[in-house]
Amino acid sequence: MWNEYNNPRHIRTLNGVVELQLKIRRCQNKSCLRYKKAYRPEQEGSLALPQNEFGLDVIL
Repeated sequence: MWNEYNNPRHIRTLNGVVELQLKIRRCQNKSCLRYKKAYRPEQEGSLALPQNEFGLDVIL
């Protein structure tokens, strides 16, 4: 999959603010089932919930 664009994200944790540079990928092959659908890194979900700026350690 191709790196379509980078998405900066700031997450507030108990240790301070963490800045992530997420590489958003999209398949360019028209026969692919994920054609032009954004594919985000899996590790992002282990740090914070989607659309939330606070880390999971703060929420708990």
